[in-house]
Amino acid sequence: MTGSVTRLFLLALLMIFITQCATVTSPTGGPKDQLPPRLMSSTTENFATNFNASAIILTFDEFVKLNNPSQNIHTSPPLGKKVEFTTVKNKLFITFKEALEEDLTYHINFGNSIQDVNEGNPLNNFQFIFSTGTKIDSMSIQGKLIPVNDVKINKTTLVGLYRNIDEDSVFLRSAPFYYTFVDDAGSFTFRNIKNGTYTIRALSDANGNRYFDLPNESIGFLKDAIQLDSNIFNVEILLFKAENPKRRVTEFTNNIKEYTSEYILSNPIAPKDSFELIFLPDTVQLNATTILKEDGKTINVFFDQQIQSLNQIETILKINGELIDTLTQSISNLKSPKQEFSFTREDFLIFDTLSLKSTVPLASVCENIQIIDTIELDTLAFLGTLNIDNQLDISLLSRLKTNHVYTLLIQDSCLIDVLGRPNIEINKNFKTASEEDRGTLKLIFEEVDSATNYLVSFLNSNKNVVAQTTISKNENIWNLSYLTPGTYSIKIVEDDNKDGIWNSGTFIGKKFPETIYVHSKEITIRANWELEESINLKTQ
Repeated sequence: MTGSVTRLFLLALLMIFITQCATVTSPTGGPKDQLPPRLMSSTTENFATNFNASAIILTFDEFVKLNNPSQNIHTSPPLGKKVEFTTVKNKLFITFKEALEEDLTYHINFGNSIQDVNEGNPLNNFQFIFSTGTKIDSMSIQGKLIPVNDVKINKTTLVGLYRNIDEDSVFLRSAPFYYTFVDDAGSFTFRNIKNGTYTIRALSDANGNRYFDLPNESIGFLKDAIQLDSNIFNVEILLFKAENPKRRVTEFTNNIKEYTSEYILSNPIAPKDSFELIFLPDTVQLNATTILKEDGKTINVFFDQQIQSLNQIETILKINGELIDTLTQSISNLKSPKQEFSFTREDFLIFDTLSLKSTVPLASVCENIQIIDTIELDTLAFLGTLNIDNQLDISLLSRLKTNHVYTLLIQDSCLIDVLGRPNIEINKNFKTASEEDRGTLKLIFEEVDSATNYLVSFLNSNKNVVAQTTISKNENIWNLSYLTPGTYSIKIVEDDNKDGIWNSGTFIGKKFPETIYVHSKEITIRANWELEESINLKTQ
């Protein structure tokens, strides 16, 4: 009997040992949790009124965390440091550090900040609304931002309402009383707003402080305050890059690496203005080639080889003799940009000027250039010159044949760019078209305002400018000849100050940008076809 007990005792010990040594693993093969946290209860109901508690506790069906709450949680009106958000296990605590304003509806948008602890599944766009008064404010405003001149709407673009209707400076130093972010199309909606009088401002908030303090932030506004005593719909606000009252360089090439530099100005340079770039130290004579681009705000500079002896330069910009800006630029790891040549168009008329575009501006051109008839092998006479942009123009001294192929042959070292580099042999074919292959367009502009000039651009299907002109009360007809068949559009700028360029707006003084619009009808050009189109400038 004793032996049997002993054997049973040993067997029991062995079973305990095996059980304790077994590896414990989590169950496998189950579905991954993809569900967001679900709100189970709250100490204050959503859309509650007469709120006067110091905290709200939200309880979820699982442990939760907050993802980047300072960026993802938005309160309107803004609570700032008056509120604190914390999580403990499955609870979210909204703690108010100061008393809230009486008789006001508060809106807390958690965005995607609330997530479950294990998988990080977000509870998207969860919103909590409550009122310290006897009712939830119910006024709403709907509208849309209209970007001006290539301005982009992004995820930081917001629209704000301000109660300080007589203080423009509030837009420059503090957040709006109510704000909402726009969607990708620029549409916005305010809900649960208290009736009253407000001003409306729009802002692409680059640094997240909710007010306009950076030159690269796009803005928009309505000039007049609105009285909100009923819902408002279809508000339209222009969104634009404001001109700086003090003209300066907003962007420039900080580290010069390819013998080139670019300067972008806050305000464009008008055709009547003159500008000058001075490079220091003046002990080194930099023969820089300067080109002002079509937008009037971008200046490209190509330096010569002398820049190799410098580690940095100081650039001084003057416009009409007035000092605009002084910039310091470093120079390192200089590498020459590629030298490439291409025709500015695919085919030419028999009397067109041949234009050859170089990636680096040219300093000189020799006479060792030939234009050869590929069939009869004749050589044609021409005149080669550099245009205002230091590119090669070839003016033919005799007419070409229509529907014919020619070869442009430029020998080695005939073209010297501004870096002192000679070209290698250029051998390019081009073809000619006949006049019958092109079309003609006559544009007649009606209802021309005598107080305004109109800058009109004729654009091809790639939105590249084919031709430009100025329309006024006295000159309201534009004839365009020898147009390549295709689809075109017409862009019009109302040049109110008649300076020959488009001017943006400013917040100070409430100046809107000069109006830009595209003619509602596309223009189709056909070969050997004359077209006449009337454009009423009052109905665009």
